[in-house]
Amino acid sequence: MLLRVSRVLVAVAVGLASVEAAGADTYEFREDRVLGTTFHMKVAAENQSSASLAKEAALARIRDLDAVLSTWRNDSEIAGMNDATQSRVSEDLFNVLFLCEQFLETSGNAFSCRVGTLMTAWREAEQSGVAPLAITMQGMADAIARATVGLDADTRIVQKPANVKFDVNAVAKGWIIDAAVKDALAASPLVTGVMVNIGGDLRVAGDFSVRQFRVGVATGAEGMNETPAEIVRLVDAAIASSGRGGRDLVVGEELYSHIISPRTGMPQDRMAQATVVAPDGATADALATAFMVMGIGEALEYANTRDGIETMLRTEGGARFTSNGWAELVVPPEDIEPTMQADNPWPDGYRVTLDYTIPAQDTASYEYPYVVIWVTDAEKNLVRGLQLLGDIPLWVEENYVFWRRYGRKQPAIVDTIAEPTRPPGDYSLGWDGKDLTGNPVSKGSYIIHIEASREHGGHQYESFEVNLGDRAFAESIGPGNELGTIEVGYGR
Repeated sequence: MLLRVSRVLVAVAVGLASVEAAGADTYEFREDRVLGTTFHMKVAAENQSSASLAKEAALARIRDLDAVLSTWRNDSEIAGMNDATQSRVSEDLFNVLFLCEQFLETSGNAFSCRVGTLMTAWREAEQSGVAPLAITMQGMADAIARATVGLDADTRIVQKPANVKFDVNAVAKGWIIDAAVKDALAASPLVTGVMVNIGGDLRVAGDFSVRQFRVGVATGAEGMNETPAEIVRLVDAAIASSGRGGRDLVVGEELYSHIISPRTGMPQDRMAQATVVAPDGATADALATAFMVMGIGEALEYANTRDGIETMLRTEGGARFTSNGWAELVVPPEDIEPTMQADNPWPDGYRVTLDYTIPAQDTASYEYPYVVIWVTDAEKNLVRGLQLLGDIPLWVEENYVFWRRYGRKQPAIVDTIAEPTRPPGDYSLGWDGKDLTGNPVSKGSYIIHIEASREHGGHQYESFEVNLGDRAFAESIGPGNELGTIEVGYGR
């Protein structure tokens, strides 16, 4: 299935990133295309070799569990189990299904892994362009909720009716993170602490030279590459978020949440974002989805009556609600070190925005394009890298304008802005006027560059000459070989 992103909704998609500085005994690792997204790991260890053992143990566990739990793979264990009414399953799959059924009960069916049939109906609706009737989906949801599912702990035999298809995506990533952290800690006695972040879901365990991690939580107003507006502390805990954004469904001309309510069979339409802090990744992952379905009142009551659970919720209308202990996790503004050493000379509140489209390509060999966006001064000296989609050197070099002039000369720039490639959709990012060192640039003339290339595809390079001063402006360029319309704006 080809995922599409709405420009309106991408701003409220949740972004999480560790922003705590690592100590001298902390080693950092990054990988691309792990569970289809980014992998970021920090290991506290006495030496590099022990840290590397922890990383390899974590990645091996992730690969093994992907083969068990992935609903996107036809050869996964769960895919085979879903095709039968009775199966003897592995210990990993049995434990995940057992946890799913527990969450189903404690959440009042706000969370369920039995939603495979419901998800299939909505994926087919994306292909046909016709949304299913609410009364039809309600009937399906009711029948699935009433179905008898048998889980025998002694034999690990799963029994289920044909209309129940398990989809564990809403808990699997958290579960996998927990397992990866456990195996990483066990990889060497010289490993004392591990942080694993897969696509924004994050777990911290053990001891680091810096006791607490600070994790940024995007609130919806930021561009994709900007500093999160809210930062929370994590100590031996996990954080996960669920929200509207890149995975949402497009049926005909309508955009629907990708989170299907097990209670109604319909996409939830009340919540924009739920972020959950919990003792472990599986709980944080599952509750982030459950709270999207519950809504504000029920979600807050759930969090406030259970130890170790805190949440921040946002409605579609932009209202923000938090559990009783959330404020204690938030880092006060005075404790966050400023990155700017001087006042921004631009008018108060001014910033640069860039919106662009990655169009869908009608080709069987389609690969997501590699996109790089950067800013130079009028003499084409590099001022700031804003975004680079494609973080393996071979891919980076495909955007040869950027690579020949800047990337190969300053590899640290590639490391700091590299992210995985993204599917077709509309995207937005911003520039706050800082240069490579975090200092504000002066008023004057600058060039904003955007370049895109695609494996088995073409190449496109565009640039905007902009005067950043006291006057707002907006410019656009029409569709090209690899990108749709590109719009640059400057103002409040």
